[in-house]
Amino acid sequence: MHVNVYKRWLMPAVITVLLATACGSGDAELLTPELEAQITSELSTVVSNPASPLSSLSVLAIREGKVVYEGQFGQRSVERALPANADTLYRIASISKLVTTIGFMKLVESGDIDLDADVSGYLGFTVRNPAFPSQVIT
Repeated sequence: MHVNVYKRWLMPAVITVLLATACGSGDAELLTPELEAQITSELSTVVSNPASPLSSLSVLAIREGKVVYEGQFGQRSVERALPANADTLYRIASISKLVTTIGFMKLVESGDIDLDADVSGYLGFTVRNPAFPSQVIT
């Protein structure tokens, strides 16, 4: 039970600290060595916990267009014991909703997207609910 709570709550908290530190205001600069070591240690612990192992994890934080933290943890192939690296490919799964929403809302904030406009105009093809084909989707 403790491991599930750790993975469910602490890992997002660690990543949030990383992102808040790496993406805050000010000049793009590297994390302090101490904070980078702490983040790396926490993420390594999450991946290597024998009670509930995670095959691999990759983290990248960018601030003002510059990479301020990058780390890969675990194995990209458990069967062949190959470590995860910067070229490891992952299925995007549910995290894509969060990433898409953040990117979309940045476009709304910059005025490049209108929340009240028909989404079809942005996508280049018509999107409609089959049950309501004449109603635009915004």
